[in-house]
Amino acid sequence: MQLPSQPLRAVTLDLDGTLASSEDVYFNVGHATLNRRGKTFDDDLRNAMMGRPATAALQVMIDWHGLNDSVETLAAESEQLFWRFAQDDLKRMPGVDQLFDLLDERELPRGIATSGGRRYAERILELLGLAGRVAFAITADDVRQGKPHPEPYLQAAAKHGVDAAEMLVIEDSAVGSQAGVAAGAYTIATPNAHTAGHDFTGVAFVAHTLADPRIAQALAFRGA
Repeated sequence: MQLPSQPLRAVTLDLDGTLASSEDVYFNVGHATLNRRGKTFDDDLRNAMMGRPATAALQVMIDWHGLNDSVETLAAESEQLFWRFAQDDLKRMPGVDQLFDLLDERELPRGIATSGGRRYAERILELLGLAGRVAFAITADDVRQGKPHPEPYLQAAAKHGVDAAEMLVIEDSAVGSQAGVAAGAYTIATPNAHTAGHDFTGVAFVAHTLADPRIAQALAFRGA
């Protein structure tokens, strides 16, 4: 485990796959969307799409299979399928409650940096019962360049009023982790079943869940 270079004063979390089990939902959406077109949603394609802004991810799908659909057509279809599947499949990821209780105890502000749009992020946070427990959300609507570019996390640090090195970033994907590391944030990965095989080079450590005791240890670091 690599300790922070300085005390951590704020936390910014990814949403999909980190706080919300939405990767499970997207898995079903991808299969349903491509099954309708006689195509497959294999692991390589899923990993190439994961963590990117929705329009960029859908363009990857189009290019991968040479689809005739536009991004706008797929986006509308995917959104309809997503909320249908989300009714049964969307849950908090393991350790969310423990982490938020810890952040409350330490009086550490937290925000969200997601590749999803604002309307999507707000709806997910409401469904999870977390809307009132985050200070802000940086979404795809707020940035010019999405993950793996560091802009979302640089914006988050500015919103917190801290240097990026004073901010803990928690991500589940390689693309998101690259964004946190590139921003200069203390970045850890919490892979799920869909991202366990990703390359997390550069992160401080790979946590088992959001309740991993090493997260509390990093947040307690006060420097030499």
